[in-house]
Amino acid sequence: MEIISSEISIFGMLNRISAYLDGRENAEAITENLRSRLSRIANKYEVSAAQTTKMIPGASQALKEIRVQGLKLGLFTTSGKEAMDRALRRFDLEKYFDACVPRDDAPKVKPDPSHLNLVLKILGTSPNQALVVGDTTLDITCAKAAGVRSIGVLTGVHKQNQLEAAGANYVINTLNELPPLVLKMGG
Repeated sequence: MEIISSEISIFGMLNRISAYLDGRENAEAITENLRSRLSRIANKYEVSAAQTTKMIPGASQALKEIRVQGLKLGLFTTSGKEAMDRALRRFDLEKYFDACVPRDDAPKVKPDPSHLNLVLKILGTSPNQALVVGDTTLDITCAKAAGVRSIGVLTGVHKQNQLEAAGANYVINTLNELPPLVLKMGG
């Protein structure tokens, strides 16, 4: 099993380490110790980034328009709680979400489907009623593993062919295209 990869996050690699250690003595304690250490290191950088990052163009308007459609919205992020909360407050986005699950609250992080499944449970939504919108292959892979349709957005580092190869049902260029597509899909 390949553990280290430039294609997955450090917490995705932790999921692989956990699987590798599964069944071995102290596996859970070792994994939790690594997760705690990695989180402390990542938190420092994520909180700093949350204070300087820019919002993706069209994000606020897209969330507002989708909310008007009466849909529940959930957020699941590999960022820690402090960084997530700071970014949501900074851009006044918390009002749009019914559930927010940072990596701190997830049993395992995306691409492991348990991260998304926790959001679905909080929302009281089944996979066939949900839709994941993301700009990374991690988002799309997670959605596919959970049996959820997905829309890839070309605002991140991954290109259309990568998002499609990961299993995206749709790929859009900007978030401005999201509300009409969600409406067309029937919510």
